[in-house]
Amino acid sequence: MKKITLFFDLDGTLLNTLEDLKEATNFALRKLGYQERTLAEIRSFVGNGVAKLIARSIPGKEENPDYEECLKEFTGYYNTHYDIYTKPYEGISELLGKLKSEGKYNLVVVSNKLANVTKTLVEEMFPGVFDYIEGDKEGQNKKPHPDMINSVITSTGYDIKRSIVIGDSSVDLEMGNNVGAKTILVTWGFREKKDLIDIGAYKVVDSVDELYNAISELGKSL
Repeated sequence: MKKITLFFDLDGTLLNTLEDLKEATNFALRKLGYQERTLAEIRSFVGNGVAKLIARSIPGKEENPDYEECLKEFTGYYNTHYDIYTKPYEGISELLGKLKSEGKYNLVVVSNKLANVTKTLVEEMFPGVFDYIEGDKEGQNKKPHPDMINSVITSTGYDIKRSIVIGDSSVDLEMGNNVGAKTILVTWGFREKKDLIDIGAYKVVDSVDELYNAISELGKSL
């Protein structure tokens, strides 16, 4: 029997990257003379990739004539300052090790973060754990579009019918729906629990132990 594939979101699910995203955004905004953003604001802006983060952070969004320059400044800074404060959420490394050791799962990261940073961060924070890493790259639609998961399936031959999406936002849920996979949402990420309840996820979990149990339970039905 084929293994079950677990498609993990990165930011807000496996790693707390918020502080580094805030620092990079505010570096770019400061350089161009704009007001800095708070951690709470950045938290509400993330989830749809870097371009959307900057659009939501700069006045006037994409219509601002400084938008492209701001995005460039962010990218240049973040590419060399992505892991100053970033770290795995408590218990995540242990969970991944347990899932890996059971031998029943393909472990995959699917992130709207830039592909090079996604790969570097995952390999740095979780060495030897993940079987496949997919980040944002040119010519491919971001989540919630199914392009990223479809790219993984095409490259690996994994069975989409035996897969589970794990994330922290409606973006992850929509992606799961778009490929016909059930989604488990975690509450320790970048969205409030109240925003995750009753939006159609298979389960919303509050702890790593609950996440493990939900994966095991759902896996029995696939």
